[in-house]
Amino acid sequence: MIFLFITFQRTDTTMKYCAWLMILSFVTFALNAQLSFPEGKIACRKVKSLFQEDSTNIMTIQTKSSASDSVSIIFILPVEEQKENQRFGSGIEEVRDLIDSNLIGENVVFVQPEFTRIPWYGDHPADTHICQEKYLIQIINQVTFSFSNRKYKIFLLGFSKSGWGCLSVMCNFPQLIDGIFIWDAPLSTGFNKEWGMDQVFRDKDYFDNYYRLTNRIGNSADMIRKKTIVIGGYDLFQKQTKTFLKFMDANQIQYHCNPALKYKHEWNKEWILSLLRYKNGIIHNK
Repeated sequence: MIFLFITFQRTDTTMKYCAWLMILSFVTFALNAQLSFPEGKIACRKVKSLFQEDSTNIMTIQTKSSASDSVSIIFILPVEEQKENQRFGSGIEEVRDLIDSNLIGENVVFVQPEFTRIPWYGDHPADTHICQEKYLIQIINQVTFSFSNRKYKIFLLGFSKSGWGCLSVMCNFPQLIDGIFIWDAPLSTGFNKEWGMDQVFRDKDYFDNYYRLTNRIGNSADMIRKKTIVIGGYDLFQKQTKTFLKFMDANQIQYHCNPALKYKHEWNKEWILSLLRYKNGIIHNK
């Protein structure tokens, strides 16, 4: 097994993406994970990544598979770190209920990775074991390798800090991510230590320089302008959402928005279903 870790500047998104493809060709199988994708039930695989402090779980489920050579792969980004009791619920369990109700179309795969620390989907500037973005991209690469004989599109689904993470990761890897589904996320937030940002970003200067979305969206506009971007309603973050949509408008970035979605700040199959409806082929048309 060969491992390679390279540091480089984040000033050019395209160069960053190409460099990571080379890195991931070495580190993908560091997960040592033979992932399975059972129809209609959740499978859980414990893995060990170079970019996490301890073992983590990757949970997978898929809808009925048909003869089509196309598949939609949706990565459910958790809001909380790996633990027994999830205060805000489980995204993959809500998705399983939708699959059980035959609401999700054929050839849709869902993957939910877990994290050893509160997930903010960034990389710590000094600790290589707290590199959450690298870890996520590592998992995406592993999953897409499993479907390399089919055409696939990659989407991210999240809310709150994981909704923020969806947009952040797409800005950094626009060639890899085809679209995002976000509900009630603090998209225009600054550094907030009370939310555990210091665990991942260390300090305000690092966050502002490399991760603050309001500083980055303009530089990413050309690459994400025509992506599938669905932003749902809000519970806690109405002001944050409205403020950020102005940045999107100013940069002529296309998006779908449904501010009428009113739910508690937690995983809920109803807002998940509402967001997924915006992408043809994912939801059954009944």
